[in-house]
Amino acid sequence: MHPLHRLCGVSFALLALPLPLLAASVTLSADTDSPVPDDPTPAYTVIKEVLGRTGFNTPDCTHPEFGPHVRFENDATLGRVFAFHLHVAPDGDMCINTNHPRNEIKVDMQSPEYLKVYHNDNVSYRWLFRLPQGFQSSFNFTYIHQIKAVDGDTLKPLIAFNIQKGKTGQPDTFQVNHNDSSGVRRTLRAIDVAPMLGEWVEAHERITADTHGRYSVTLTRVRDQLPLLSYSSDDIDMWRFMGTTFIRPKWGLYRSVDNPQYLRDDHVHYKQFCLAKGTDECSGIAQVAPPAFTPAPGSFTTAQQVGLASLTNGASIRYTSDGSTPDCSSGTPYASPVAVASSMTLKAIACHDTMAPSPVATGSYTIGAVPVRLALDAGSVTASSSASGYPPSASVDGQLSTGWAASGDGQWIRYDLQSSRTLTHLGINWLRGNQGKMRFDIQVSDDGSSFTTIYSGTSSGTTTAEETYNFTDVAARYVRIVGHGNSVNTWNLIAETGIYALE
Repeated sequence: MHPLHRLCGVSFALLALPLPLLAASVTLSADTDSPVPDDPTPAYTVIKEVLGRTGFNTPDCTHPEFGPHVRFENDATLGRVFAFHLHVAPDGDMCINTNHPRNEIKVDMQSPEYLKVYHNDNVSYRWLFRLPQGFQSSFNFTYIHQIKAVDGDTLKPLIAFNIQKGKTGQPDTFQVNHNDSSGVRRTLRAIDVAPMLGEWVEAHERITADTHGRYSVTLTRVRDQLPLLSYSSDDIDMWRFMGTTFIRPKWGLYRSVDNPQYLRDDHVHYKQFCLAKGTDECSGIAQVAPPAFTPAPGSFTTAQQVGLASLTNGASIRYTSDGSTPDCSSGTPYASPVAVASSMTLKAIACHDTMAPSPVATGSYTIGAVPVRLALDAGSVTASSSASGYPPSASVDGQLSTGWAASGDGQWIRYDLQSSRTLTHLGINWLRGNQGKMRFDIQVSDDGSSFTTIYSGTSSGTTTAEETYNFTDVAARYVRIVGHGNSVNTWNLIAETGIYALE
């Protein structure tokens, strides 16, 4: 057993291993195992091997009975992660202050040179974090990330990610705050924190370290790649000129407890941190390709065996058929085609040990119902425009020699079904369909003004016979076909439109 050394209450094994010589982008990952057998503080060991032996500010010394405040925990979505715990009491800051407890990791004096940000350096950081549902923030400050001078003018961070408790009736906000060298603070961006609670978020930050430097940041929700926040400036104070040798990043949980009645024992999860310098880059997190359904969702007269597959090699799939949403630890593990004997909706997610999980894919299957072609009259059809002799009503007159025609990208023809119907597919006879490929979208709406695209594609260009375009069954009153010209010219040409719905 290695001897133990205590630094502000943090226990970790002294290794005979030198710090690595880093000359490329560096990733601190929760998937890395501690090299010490029976390590009592494995997360600390992994962190110090990358950031250096003094890269910690933890409250272990004031709360030793809790054990390490940075530890490995299992997350249902991303597996093993770093968990940063902070308690309202008795946790403190560097074993001294108790009014603003801190649990952070950082680049420090003893960190490798590559990780220190000197004047005019260009750096980029990417990391994944998750705030739990119900996260409680302070009226004063709750930092989960800082860019700060390591010496000289160290009082205020250049950049701070702050979760700010809202006043009565106001939401809590996620803020990106900036303090310039004169001590002037401003909020660069602020958003409602609610969309990120309980969600994994990827942060990407770029910095040029100068008093007229550069700073940019984006936050993206991992589950659906939804952009949450974006900021960029090419002239911003990102340096402390009063005795600063270098600046550095910090991550963790640091907050005021001036109003403890509004706080709780809380935590933040992190998966990995990538640090890059100069021309080196940190790539974004890889995401598993979503499951595909075979046969495609739709209406069938007989029972189906539905196969699920992801394009990502080595991915596993979980699914549900009861309306609930699966994740990487819940739902039925997929092993063979799913028997669908009655109408149901399948939801599936694809997972991989080293990647972010896929978005949840949904497939609705209707068994036993037979789609019918709806009868449409001339008065139910309108269009954005039409050529002389080619009115929109000609697309429902039963004659393949007539039809609707309009020239230009974005011209549309709209069908009013008079009431909401469950649509299964469209059958279209293209006017002169054997002379070019038609480019088009199929859209649906409940009110005739706000439309959703459910299909985009091209015709075969080889026939004037009806061509079938399937999509997931959808309820709608209005159907609109938006043309984008064809492979020969800008004309949009439809001889007949068949709209199919469940009886």
